[in-house]
Amino acid sequence: MLYGKCIAKEPRSIIVIDTPGCSWRKCSFCAVHQQTVDEDTALLQVKTAFDLIPRDEKILQIVTSASYSDYPVSVQDLILRSVQNLRPDTVILEQRWGLRDLTLDVSAKFNEIGVSVEWIVGLEALAREDRRYLGKEDYDADIPVLRRYFKRVNLLFGYDGKGAKSLCTLTHEMNVLLPLFNVVSINIYESALDSILKRDNGLVEDFYNSPQFLEWKINPKVHIFDTDFRAESDFGGIDTLARA
Repeated sequence: MLYGKCIAKEPRSIIVIDTPGCSWRKCSFCAVHQQTVDEDTALLQVKTAFDLIPRDEKILQIVTSASYSDYPVSVQDLILRSVQNLRPDTVILEQRWGLRDLTLDVSAKFNEIGVSVEWIVGLEALAREDRRYLGKEDYDADIPVLRRYFKRVNLLFGYDGKGAKSLCTLTHEMNVLLPLFNVVSINIYESALDSILKRDNGLVEDFYNSPQFLEWKINPKVHIFDTDFRAESDFGGIDTLARA
């Protein structure tokens, strides 16, 4: 469990609640199967996290170690009750493409208690062949269909190999997606334990030395996540951190 209070760009509380496992488990960049917990531990993480959230919080982002619908029903029910007690205006949740239809029922339950939901999809790359290289679900990224379910998109950059994404490709993706989604997040890849892909430090340096980075860094619709201090517009906004 991880809790943070972000004060930059989009002030919000962020909680990371581990799941009992990812229902996809094929992404070449991810080692989430090593971060799983049992149902009782996930329930305890929810209780601990919500005790840390300020009572006047307006936006709450719940980050999973998979998709929101990978949580057991008991965990989803506890999150719903906890959100009802907290009464934020908006919750931000994550879901993979293959579970998109389940977002409708989840959103309806939150709407019933007066809370809106914005869904994030881990698109990672716009081109189908790039997503195949990353081991993502194989589907056409039809933008109108994506927008029907998701208001936010995550992209991945800075990984190595023959299928590595260039800065030019990332720039194209941002030009396409930014006008159409509320937030586009750029996750700079950090090598995960036992994952197939590794961080490409050369690509990462190209990113930080580019005019695009300077532009995206001040754009309120762009969230940049990296352990590198140069992404301070986002990670620098975490002023409270608790881990359990």
